[in-house]
This record gives sequence, structure tokens and C-alpha cells, in this order.
Amino acid sequence: MRSAWLKRMLQALFGRDPRRLWLRYLVALTFILILLLGAHVLSKATVEAGRHDAEIVNVSGRQGMLSQRILHLSNRWAETGEPEVAARLIASIRLFETAHVHLAAMADLPPEARMVYFGAPGLDRRARAYVELARNVLMTPPGPAQAEALARLEEMGLDAILSTLNDAVTAFEKAANRNSA
Repeated sequence: MRSAWLKRMLQALFGRDPRRLWLRYLVALTFILILLLGAHVLSKATVEAGRHDAEIVNVSGRQGMLSQRILHLSNRWAETGEPEVAARLIASIRLFETAHVHLAAMADLPPEARMVYFGAPGLDRRARAYVELARNVLMTPPGPAQAEALARLEEMGLDAILSTLNDAVTAFEKAANRNSA
């Protein structure tokens, strides 16, 4: 029964009966529409994945800028003690920490980035230590203890954290390039 029905359908579609020409056109148009819809869905998914990758690279790139802003504001806080500087420093620390936690906890963290965050460079450990040092500078009263905390923050902020953050950006860029290819 099934083969008879299939045979009739094939005869109607591919037979030589000119009265069935409209059916062939209908099947062809349906096939074209399905292909167009599939191409649109794939294109949209590809663009969305590229946008997501670009956003991750952007957030990761801003981390370096934020680390330097924290360092600058910490120096200004130690010099002036102005409440406005403290408020900007607190906001910068919070933004840095929030972005770091988001990047480190990504479910689809690329292997290159996972290595930078949790492998030998240990960006996760360094970023958490950097945030803690910045908070120590903010909470320690002016004096030798604050100067020591600031010196440790500068040492970490000018070399270790910045180079590791740049490594993370490079890792995210490699993953984005691989995904787009």
C-alpha cells in the first residue's frame, strides 16, 4: 500500500503529464522556501555567535583598562583621601570583580582561556588577589601599612595582572577566530 502511494506520487511529480506541471512548480517553490528559511536561520545563528564572541573579547579587553584605573585611583586615594575618589575606586573594583567572575564562570569558556584563568598563569587567583589588595588600600588608614599595600598593588598591577589579562584577551580572540572560521 505504501509503495503504491509512493509510486503514484512519483508519477505525479516526475511523469510526463503536462496537467501536473503546477505540482512540480509547487514542490520546487516549497523546496526553495525551505532552503531560504534554513539559510536565514543559520545566518542569524552565526551572527549571534559572532556577536557573543565579540562581547566576550570586549569585556576581557576592558579588564586591563579597569586594572589600571584601579591602580590610578588607589594612588589618588592614598594621596588625597577624597570621598569622590573612594567612590570611583569602589565602583571600579566592583566592576572589575563582576566582569572577572562572569568571565571565569562562563559555561563555554574556551580551552585557551581556561588555561589562562586556571592554569599556570592563574588569572583567577591573581585577579582575586588584586581586588583584595585594592580593597586593603581603600580600607587601611593612611600610614606605612597603606603605603605597603599600595606598593604591593602597584607591583602586581604594573606587571603580573596586566600581562595575564592580555593573555586572556588573546585566548578569547583565538577562540572567536576559530568559531568564526
